[in-house]
Amino acid sequence: RDPLWERLVEPLGVACIDARSRGFIGNPFAPADVKFHGGWGYSRRELDGYSLKAFALAHCGFRQALFLDADNNPARDPSEVFDWPEFRGSGLVLWPDAPNCPAAPRLDVFGLAETHTAEKVNGIETGQIVADKTRLHVWSALSLAVWFNEHAQPFYTASWGDKDTFQTSARWADFEPAIVPHVGELLGSGVIRHADFAGQPFLF
Repeated sequence: RDPLWERLVEPLGVACIDARSRGFIGNPFAPADVKFHGGWGYSRRELDGYSLKAFALAHCGFRQALFLDADNNPARDPSEVFDWPEFRGSGLVLWPDAPNCPAAPRLDVFGLAETHTAEKVNGIETGQIVADKTRLHVWSALSLAVWFNEHAQPFYTASWGDKDTFQTSARWADFEPAIVPHVGELLGSGVIRHADFAGQPFLF
């Protein structure tokens, strides 16, 4: 917990919650035991940070929730996502990663058969996720995503951190999330521009 951060944001109506008080235990694996696709290890901060995303979505007090990473900046009011027909249809909206995303997930490690359709399973960017937890299929997928992230050792090496734990969980829950059809655009200096379903800039 960061008391300075709490003092800054709580006057704005933000509730700061200690995840450990809600049962978050972090990732039990030693960082050296969990490797990226490229073979180097994660730090403890990365392991706990990635696994906290699904936990925060599942345990926040909102029935419909938009998760944004701390370095994610909306280009306009992001609450419009809750009115998107794609969100209303699926209940879970995900964004594809940037073009240099290292690899698609190894679905067999997640207990799924490789896709036999022409559609490629692309890497997902989890800096932004929209979920309607009132829907049983979304809640089932989100609960499984929490479990995948708490047991990161096999799954993070078959994916890229937490990036594909959400779309694979949706497949286990037998539904297709609404994935924005526009790949993130690299603008330089590590900045990625993500679009809405119409292709208009939405998040940076």
